[in-house]
Amino acid sequence: MKNIKVLWLVLLALVVNACTESEIEMNYALPGPQNAGVAKFERKAATISWEYDRSDVQYFIIELSEKEDFSNSLVKDTISNDVREYTFTGLGSQVLYYVRVSTRTNDRMTNPQPVVFSFRSAEIENIFKPFGEDDIEIESAKLKWNAPAEGSVTHIVITPIAGGDSRRIDLTATNIANKEVVIDDLVSATSYFVEIFDNDEVRGEITFTTVDRNASITIEGDSKLYRTIHAAIAAASSGAVINVGATTYDFNDLGRVAVENKSLTIRGLDGVPTLRMQGFNLIGNVENFELSGLKIVSTTSTNHAVEVSQVTGSVNVVVEDCDLSGFNSGVFYASSSATAASYGFSVDNCIIHDIGAEGGDVIDFRAGTLTGFLIKNTTFYNLGRDFLRIDGGVTYSGGEAMKFANCTFDDLPSRRFIYVRSGSVNLIFDKCLLTNMKNDTANGFSGGGSITFDNCNVFGSFSSRFAQYCTQNNLTTLDPQYADAGKRDYTVGNADLKTAGIGDPRWL
Repeated sequence: MKNIKVLWLVLLALVVNACTESEIEMNYALPGPQNAGVAKFERKAATISWEYDRSDVQYFIIELSEKEDFSNSLVKDTISNDVREYTFTGLGSQVLYYVRVSTRTNDRMTNPQPVVFSFRSAEIENIFKPFGEDDIEIESAKLKWNAPAEGSVTHIVITPIAGGDSRRIDLTATNIANKEVVIDDLVSATSYFVEIFDNDEVRGEITFTTVDRNASITIEGDSKLYRTIHAAIAAASSGAVINVGATTYDFNDLGRVAVENKSLTIRGLDGVPTLRMQGFNLIGNVENFELSGLKIVSTTSTNHAVEVSQVTGSVNVVVEDCDLSGFNSGVFYASSSATAASYGFSVDNCIIHDIGAEGGDVIDFRAGTLTGFLIKNTTFYNLGRDFLRIDGGVTYSGGEAMKFANCTFDDLPSRRFIYVRSGSVNLIFDKCLLTNMKNDTANGFSGGGSITFDNCNVFGSFSSRFAQYCTQNNLTTLDPQYADAGKRDYTVGNADLKTAGIGDPRWL
């Protein structure tokens, strides 16, 4: 019996505690605050007021929300029992808000029902115009505005958003007449908040972020900045060098870039910038096109990194110190319509990887005249479809044999490694390391010419297919003992291969 009494006492304590911590009850028979509403609108503020004459009030709870059910309150505050107004600040322009004023008394059973009302915030005048493409620079910004509804403008106050001293800029008669001012001496890659005043009255506000110095795209180092690689290429003269600062740019939504009748070099500065983009179409007489020190990533359904199908003259394409990935098919393409094109292709010290198997092959020549071909010190992995395709419509006119020298190949292709049908092609693989074909598909070789493997090493799944239909000189089949091929670390552990200098030097 004693144990039963103790148990009842514990249960009673739990019930009392639960009631104490439960949600406040409302007595809906009692009237809540009266005559509640907006007493005053200011620029971005609204002061609400109400009446309540009961003497037992302890405090009020004020809530503001854009949702009628207050499921996501923007403001929830507690104020003392002698206050009958509250000011909400930081309101938007012409936004519908809901307000709830709740009363708390000494006795939770006498808490009256809350009062709920809504209001639409005042329309805030903002005379600033949106920024144009060239208005924001590395250390300056051009601000433009419309005339205010009444009065004029006198000065601007600019404040770093992350903290720091505000600066007042008094507007000159010329500024006021032209409705614009340039603010200098700003800090690169910094966000600012600006207000424009008519004496003490705010007429507008705007925020902006200065251009990251490392994110600049310029032509020949000129002070003019370009927001996209597309705009810089369109503006560049033939023979120009486009410098790209080392950060990440996303141009994938802007389509492929046309390079028409001009030689260009696109070069990364102070590190390796990442360009998310759909690749380059070379058109007309380009002569020279060079990509240097860039990471180019395609994240859309675009086929090749560089296409010369519309070249009508000659072009020499050079890719050095680059990382290319993500394209649907490959890195270089001359379609069957490229009959008038004359093109050379060279690659040095690159990594080419994660290429799809749709719409073409990785290195794909189907027509035109190939004037030179050298790929060296480069790593290829996870590539789709045929790796190297040269159709019968291609004439090779280079003085030296086409060559892959000191390259590492792994996890490729999804079809043939070599598919050569041009009788004018003599191709050499020299000191290359080839491992792990995706499948056991035979090479394709016809039309004459020759393919030679000199001092190469093949290993792993279907390794014999790499050198099929090729003359083999000093071909070895040693395990390269990669550090971690699954993580694309192809550092060679095999001492014999390192001594012989076989494969991409970056891994030896």
